[in-house]
Amino acid sequence: MGLVPAATPMLHLMVNGCSLALHSDSQNGTFGCVWSLTRWTQRTFSGGETLLLHDGVHNYKRHHVHGDVLYDLVPPHYNQLVVFDDRIVHAVEPVQGGMDPKQGRVALICHLRPPSPVVD
Repeated sequence: MGLVPAATPMLHLMVNGCSLALHSDSQNGTFGCVWSLTRWTQRTFSGGETLLLHDGVHNYKRHHVHGDVLYDLVPPHYNQLVVFDDRIVHAVEPVQGGMDPKQGRVALICHLRPPSPVVD
């Protein structure tokens, strides 16, 4: 696709009480990438899924919609790479469990963008 990392990838560790509120990373790049290092099937916590809002504006009060009509929840399975448009509003569900970093949600996060022109 001809894209390059927008910055150095970041290692995220989330333990009890950690979450990411709804936000957009449109200023960070073209695509967001989440590479999960979480041992999902052996986890001792709940939460930690990536929430991706569906495109468009939904009137949940008028149409009585909720849950999967409004968003997708993507569990962070081990060695899974999720790539999405950085303009999509997204979040991470609150992690509830222990404080042991070895038992937390771990992911490598980066943003991709088109390369800048280079002139010699």
